[in-house]
Amino acid sequence: MFLAVRDAIEARGVGLSDISEIRLRRDMQISLSLDRVNMRVPRVCEASDMEYVVSRLCRGSVYAYEHHLREGYVPVGGGMRVAVNTAVHYSDGKMLRERVPLSVVFRIPVHTEGQSKRLAALMHRSPGGMLMFSPPAVGKTTVLRDLVVGLSGKELSMRVAVIDCRGEIDDGRIPESCLVDLICGCERASGMEWALRTLSPQIIAVDELAEEDITAVCNAARCGVPVVATLHGGSFAEVLSRKNVFDGFASGAFSYLVGITRERGAPPKFDIRRYAEGRWTEC
Repeated sequence: MFLAVRDAIEARGVGLSDISEIRLRRDMQISLSLDRVNMRVPRVCEASDMEYVVSRLCRGSVYAYEHHLREGYVPVGGGMRVAVNTAVHYSDGKMLRERVPLSVVFRIPVHTEGQSKRLAALMHRSPGGMLMFSPPAVGKTTVLRDLVVGLSGKELSMRVAVIDCRGEIDDGRIPESCLVDLICGCERASGMEWALRTLSPQIIAVDELAEEDITAVCNAARCGVPVVATLHGGSFAEVLSRKNVFDGFASGAFSYLVGITRERGAPPKFDIRRYAEGRWTEC
């Protein structure tokens, strides 16, 4: 199976560093994603292939990873999260998943340094919470990781608590000089509370914020600690139409809203807007 992926990569002259996803689908062809362009691999994954992959991901003990599998992923280290999509059914109120997944998605992390320097300088010069958004697969986590390095690195030297729920932010390549404290494996709101209680951070960073987590962001802001976070969104209007998000800005928990766009093979572009005293301004 993976030999077929390798052969397809070599045949089309694609570099491994160009691939953002490898996607396996039961009884269907494998596909590769290069940024947002999809390429088919002429190899169909059978049920036995899918079971084998999940067993290897779980190091031979699927039971030990059951909690993660119910959440739809397996953490494998190095900033990589493997999504495992299974059909489910309910019995006596409990969610049970089928043994053989419908799809498995390897999302390949990208490590950059310096691309978010503009954002880091802005937060250092005028502190405030920052919410970054884009559609899926544009590179929010990459930008967040880069921003964490920029804020906590030698130049700015700020203490940053990173709530890394799914092991995607820490890719094992954050420089050892960074002033980063990692909180791994817990829910976002619990992780933020933990950081405030035990780590005295100057900034909290969290990926893929859910709307129900914004109460915890507001609590951090009341404690004088800004939060930099990401969430999925398609436009400024769409993001701000969500009541909890708008309330986060109205309460002062967030000061900056950043739209992220990126062309294939190019660094990200940032559309930055600041909210203060009931008004939006472009930065």
